[in-house]
Amino acid sequence: MSEMEKREILSEVALGNVPADIVLKGTLYNVCTGEFIPGQSIGVKGDKIAYVGPDHDAPRDDQTVVIDAGDRELLPGPIDAHTHLGKYSPEELNPHPIP
Repeated sequence: MSEMEKREILSEVALGNVPADIVLKGTLYNVCTGEFIPGQSIGVKGDKIAYVGPDHDAPRDDQTVVIDAGDRELLPGPIDAHTHLGKYSPEELNPHPIP
């Protein structure tokens, strides 16, 4: 499977059109605001995080492994969010933006 196809699948999971392989349910810690948000989930497809948000919207089906973290906090993996916008266009940096 090409990188482009993998990205398209991740986008479809984020949009709720394809189920995640694993959904972790718990309280999300927002590192930007420092707040704890209950009732959230992280959806994983393959070895990538594809969804972070309210648990009721987490993309899943009967094959999805659901792990309830109870009262534990969820902290999605680190994201290197810096870019070199002067060097590349936004379309080159992210050909499949998630709305």
